[in-house]
Amino acid sequence: RGRELQRVQASESQTRAAVSNLLRAVETAKSDNRDASRAAQIEARLRGEITSMRSERDAATASAMESRRRVDFLEEEVRLVKSKLARMAQEKIKVERDSRAAISLARSLDSHSS
Repeated sequence: RGRELQRVQASESQTRAAVSNLLRAVETAKSDNRDASRAAQIEARLRGEITSMRSERDAATASAMESRRRVDFLEEEVRLVKSKLARMAQEKIKVERDSRAAISLARSLDSHSS
């Protein structure tokens, strides 16, 4: 009967140890699951931020391209205005020269007719 008691006590001790080990394993699994859940939430948030940043980058790129087109257009317009200004300055000089020549001719004709 003493042996039976020792065997039952040893079996009970082993059972307690096994239950204790199982409880530790369950707690470890819970902790691991919480960590995995947090990691999944962080990953989802980061993916959202990446998507948002990509959208911002795409919008900024489109805006930069539009600005570049505007600059190109304005540079061409400035070039054309400068060219037109140069032609008008040359025409002004020609008109002034022609005007002086006409005045000189008129004076000459006046002096010959008097």
